[in-house]
Amino acid sequence: MASRLADTPLIRSLEETIRELVEPLESVQLQIRDDGAGELPNGLELLMGELTMVVLVLTNADLAVTDEETDILNNFHRAVYGSESFALTSDNYRELCLQFLRIYPDRFLTLDHPPYSVQHLQVYDAENGTEHAEKARAMFLRLANAIVTADGAETSEEMVTLQNFKQILYSNSE
Repeated sequence: MASRLADTPLIRSLEETIRELVEPLESVQLQIRDDGAGELPNGLELLMGELTMVVLVLTNADLAVTDEETDILNNFHRAVYGSESFALTSDNYRELCLQFLRIYPDRFLTLDHPPYSVQHLQVYDAENGTEHAEKARAMFLRLANAIVTADGAETSEEMVTLQNFKQILYSNSE
């Protein structure tokens, strides 16, 4: 199924921002590994995993997963990983949640703390005088807003979840 969202400004913006943030993120992760933190996902996988978690939590906030919501996830995955990337449907949404938890067993599907990528980029910014953490926050918020408004029916549950995520996302911004 070809989506009308495949080449939108949102998808292009997400892809560009992800690609811009990978190198600085990996720089900080290398420091963390050198400090004995053990194995960490590469920068791209960390960003994509956290963005996917945002989508999973927000699409399920109102207990209904729509085709428009899954289109956004599918299209940003295709933009980053290529056309062979998985295609999520509302029918296999539960399986994706379970798969995500198998891949990240120490994670929860929750938006109650800032993404690790944002935290790591704050470290990079402090050391290099850049604003990558702010770019990451804006990217997460753009995606979250797109998911909530994708089906044209923003529910109070989605709006509360979005507002809580926004507060968490900016809670320790400098």
